[in-house]
Amino acid sequence: MVLGYMGHVAAMLVFGWLVLVSYRYVAARSRVMGNVLALAIVVRAALGVALFWISYSDLPIAESLQSGDGFWQPAPDAAGYYLRAADAADAGTLFDGSSAAPFYVDTLALWMNVVGISPAAAMFLNLCLYVALMVSLIWFFRPVNEWRPDLPCIVGVVAYSFSPVVLLHSTQPLKEELFSVLVAIACLGMLGIGRLMYSGTGAGQQRAVATGAVAITVAMVAGAGIRAYYPIITWSTLALVLAIFAIFGRTAPLPRYLAGSAAVLMGTWLGLVTGPGTSYWMLAPGLRSIAEFPSRLVTMAQVSRTGFLTSGGGTNIVVPLRSDAAAGTARSSQLREESHEMALDATAWLTGARRDAPRASVRPASVPPASQPGSSSQAPGTEPAPQGFGPVSHFRAIPVTGVEQLRVLATGLGLIFVPFSVMQSVLGIEIPGGQGLLSIADADTIYLDIVTLVVLAFLWRRRHGIGNRLPFVVFGLTLSAVTAVLLGYVVTNYGTLWRMRPLVAIPLWVLVVALSPRAHEATGVRHQAPAAT
Repeated sequence: MVLGYMGHVAAMLVFGWLVLVSYRYVAARSRVMGNVLALAIVVRAALGVALFWISYSDLPIAESLQSGDGFWQPAPDAAGYYLRAADAADAGTLFDGSSAAPFYVDTLALWMNVVGISPAAAMFLNLCLYVALMVSLIWFFRPVNEWRPDLPCIVGVVAYSFSPVVLLHSTQPLKEELFSVLVAIACLGMLGIGRLMYSGTGAGQQRAVATGAVAITVAMVAGAGIRAYYPIITWSTLALVLAIFAIFGRTAPLPRYLAGSAAVLMGTWLGLVTGPGTSYWMLAPGLRSIAEFPSRLVTMAQVSRTGFLTSGGGTNIVVPLRSDAAAGTARSSQLREESHEMALDATAWLTGARRDAPRASVRPASVPPASQPGSSSQAPGTEPAPQGFGPVSHFRAIPVTGVEQLRVLATGLGLIFVPFSVMQSVLGIEIPGGQGLLSIADADTIYLDIVTLVVLAFLWRRRHGIGNRLPFVVFGLTLSAVTAVLLGYVVTNYGTLWRMRPLVAIPLWVLVVALSPRAHEATGVRHQAPAAT
């Protein structure tokens, strides 16, 4: 035991030394960003330790938000992740895939095997991940240690370092920090893949494309073990961007470009389907037909939204679209049937069964029979609600028509980018939960809006210097926009939405790398565009 404890202490000292080395690396290249990194490290460490001891010691500070034992109610799954990882580290039962986010739990368990089992281990892991991400951004940006040309990167580093939601979740045993790093890796991988678009056949260009494809694949495989749906968004965005550049902005010969794009898409798709996620297989049969694939995506989004809406929750936002629940109840049943049909079709496709085989023979064990409107005890005069779902009022908020779909999308996007207090006064929304954190959420919304607008302004004002990093910029903007639309449409729980909003912002914040004063020098590929651009 003594030797094991000494080993944990030695490992913590080694990683602490690496953090110090990382700080010195950043400070040597940009004094301003070095100061930002140092301040962020101190703030994260101090806030994490303070929150842990306040809850662990039951101090009379924000008592209504404490869960005890060092955990907090605004992060209800933190204790669960910690306990699963601690049990896995103690028993050596890794990679069994039984947890909700197996890649994060296994990563935390492996980390605990190195530095010791403690809630502080998760905070230290998040700190190391944060430092690694900041070093990566600065390495790709290649600052010149002058504040004016380095200002875009300074803004990006500050944006991520002091985002209230990112900062708060970094102090808890949560998957957010690790997933944020994976999102950034996927975006940065596009820097290499972007070389496909421009002329050049050197070995360096081929290595860059291969490295970028590997980076995105690794991010998708690992991300599938945390949020199974996000790699689908990433791969679809990659396919869309490659298709766009096949028509516009490409200087490479079309045959070579198409061959390279096909290789990248096939490689990343294989990485996606071999990952630990479970959502991709519902979409797999859609590859038989380009027209079928988007419809499957739309159905999955609608099914997910109905699940969020009818699951309840202290911060669930229900905005009724009609006075009765009949249309919403019928639509809910229809969506469940469509989801089951997709699951059955996907199972048949994956097992090689005939499409006209008896459905019962290929029903996956994980997919229960479709629920039908039940006859359980209900209030007089209300429509029957499907068994196992929330109150009838929730079914009045299920969109059916195209206009209703646009209304719920506009509401969701408003909740992402507009402070809740404003949305509440405009739409009359009320949520029973929140526990006094809505003001923090509003501050985070304002912060996100300001820094995102600043980054977008830099991208516009310095657009002529983007050059051959244009595919990287288009990918980041598209990924952010698609994520915002899906989050705004699908997620009806404000607490969940607040926690997931960084998925919209991080691809934008990473784009500051495209504004490097040494962009052409770093890539080694000259953008062969007209001189006017």
